[in-house]
Formats: sequence, structure tokens, C-alpha cells
Amino acid sequence: MKLLLLVSSLFVSLPSWAAPEPPSVDVMAVLSALIFVILLILALAWLFNQSKLGRHFGQQGIRVIASTPLGRREKLLVVQLGEQQYLLAATAQQINLIDKLDQPWQPQPVESVNFAEQLAKMMKKK
Repeated sequence: MKLLLLVSSLFVSLPSWAAPEPPSVDVMAVLSALIFVILLILALAWLFNQSKLGRHFGQQGIRVIASTPLGRREKLLVVQLGEQQYLLAATAQQINLIDKLDQPWQPQPVESVNFAEQLAKMMKKK
């Protein structure tokens, strides 16, 4: 009888010897939290870029007044450093000083172009 009781107690207590069940993971909760964090990072980056701090971060008084492409990787730049303006030539490998401008250069305002009017003019020509 004792042997039967001992054997039955072994089978009854067997599940307690087994490895504990791993905690269940709610996949939807993890994915939604991950998506929320990614969207929060993107929103903060957009806000930083839109703020004045984002536009002027790291410039420290250096401003590009105008830029004109000369080739695929070459361009001509007018750069303002404090009160002085410089004409620079920039390539993929280097930047060269062309001239120090004696008088400040002001870019001409570009007039807005109505696309519909321009398209109508082009269609009339043909």
C-alpha cells in the first residue's frame, strides 16, 4: 500500500518537476509599442527640423547666400561669414576661394511662375 501511495504521489507531483511554462508574450502589444516609439521619434525629428533650433544648429554665422551648379558635382557658391561675403567654387574633393566680394551681393527675388499659364503658352506655340 505504501508503495502504491509512493508511486501515485510521484505521478501527481510530476508536473511540479517539469520546467515552468514560459510567460506568454502579447505580440500585438509589443508591435504597437514599437510602432508608437518609432512614430514618436519621427515626430520629434520633424519638430526639431521645423524649429529655429533645427535650422540654425551648427551653422554659427556661416550662411550660403546663393548656389549655382556648374556640372554634375561642381557648383559656385556665395557664402556670408559675418559681414563679409566670399565667392567659392566647390567640387566633390575640394573648395576653392575665387574672390572676396567687396560689396555685399543680394540675390534677385525670383518671381513665381503659374504653371497653367506657362503650359498654355507652350501649347499655343505648337
